Amino acid sequence: MSWPKQLSDYLTSREFTITQHREYLYQQDNPPNMIIENALWFARTVFEPAREIVGPLSLSSGYRCDDLNIAIGGAKNSYHTNGLACDCYPLKMGLREAFLAICNSTVPFDQLIYEFGRWIHLGGQYEDGPKPRGQVFMIFDPGKYLLFDEDDLRVI
Repeated sequence: MSWPKQLSDYLTSREFTITQHREYLYQQDNPPNMIIENALWFARTVFEPAREIVGPLSLSSGYRCDDLNIAIGGAKNSYHTNGLACDCYPLKMGLREAFLAICNSTVPFDQLIYEFGRWIHLGGQYEDGPKPRGQVFMIFDPGKYLLFDEDDLRVI
């Protein structure tokens, strides 16, 4: 199986696999079939519902092959490596406003993280996996995740 051009109405596979690390392009373009299936599920069930609420989203990171995830210092058990997460920012709404809108919605996210006041990490769960946990965190210092506190959504 190869990446379809569109993962969903508003998410292309090119956006979801983009990287500036050219040495990983082949791995990004040729993942195991399960990754593509996960990405299709994530796009339909998490990304699109979030986009409906906040409008257009631009991705800075989506799927990451294991080697790319290591190279950029991603979390060891990152859902990016499973095709179930993206880092994004809204194009027509403020970051804080978009984060709160998704947080207070019915989007079935597994994790929602306000990262460094610059982007939102949006993570899903496996199609046949456990129910999404709906965890909400924020991070302002590398490696120091904090429980969500609406009064502390600062912009760096």
